[in-house]
Amino acid sequence: MARVLGYATSSSWGNPEGGGGWYPFAHVVLGWHPFDEVIGSSEYTQLELVGFRVFAHQGTLEFLRGKRIVLDRGKGMAGGDMLAVKDMAAS
Repeated sequence: MARVLGYATSSSWGNPEGGGGWYPFAHVVLGWHPFDEVIGSSEYTQLELVGFRVFAHQGTLEFLRGKRIVLDRGKGMAGGDMLAVKDMAAS
């Protein structure tokens, strides 16, 4: 499996014990895709992200153009952090 950087415009989640959450903002996610869908495909670009090899679809790179990725602490599942996408002018 290849590590792939993707994006979502919002996310929601639930857990078996009840409860859940919603993150209504654009953010990036790391996921996995089969190697044969990614390696050698002109639709994916290989990047190094904090020391890890990841692949990004051309649509993801276009979505991220002119934006920055910032850590939004405690806003994700189980109080985890989210990698939020913000406009360059936003703080």
